[in-house]
Amino acid sequence: MGHPDPVFVTADVSWADFNRGLPHGRYRVVINPELAQKYVAARLLIKLISLPVLGIGVALAISGYPLAGLPLVALGLLLPRIVKKKAPQLLLHLVTRDAAIYKDAIEHEILEVREPARPDNDA
Repeated sequence: MGHPDPVFVTADVSWADFNRGLPHGRYRVVINPELAQKYVAARLLIKLISLPVLGIGVALAISGYPLAGLPLVALGLLLPRIVKKKAPQLLLHLVTRDAAIYKDAIEHEILEVREPARPDNDA
């Protein structure tokens, strides 16, 4: 039995080459989900957004406006969980849009780009 897919090895790819080659299947991307969760949450300032939303929702709910406060409380509680669950997809979206994020993700070993191994011509 042969290998249906070529063997992929880690590659040092520029952001421009990555963006051109990824849609055509030239590269495979490996994302560390745990590191991606932390990076995306920090990059998108999720705590900075969700805590005030949660606080405003609680304040509205206890001051007599529960119909306005409950959705904000739900948003404040669910936003970090949604980002945590979707972090790899969000990171891939971010790295295809911004070269600085691509560089950060590579340097911090959150993202690994692989390309097909070239056969040796020594044989």
